Amino acid sequence: MLSPGTYHLDFGDKRREYLTLTTLDTYLIISPDEPRIWVWQRTDGSFPEEPEIVERRDQRVRLPALVIDIPLEDIYRGIT
Repeated sequence: MLSPGTYHLDFGDKRREYLTLTTLDTYLIISPDEPRIWVWQRTDGSFPEEPEIVERRDQRVRLPALVIDIPLEDIYRGIT
């Protein structure tokens, strides 16, 4: 989950480090207080420079590496 105190780390050093891991297929940063998820997914052996941003409650987070598809509405149920 994204923490206000570690925002710069999550999008900076930590992101750069995680995206160099050869065993990592997907990296998510999840906002805890609003419907917004940043998704980096490996395609053709590498991660994109920019993430896919999923931020509408009617959207879904698709994670092919895990064979799951999660509606944002389910993730953010109870959060306005």
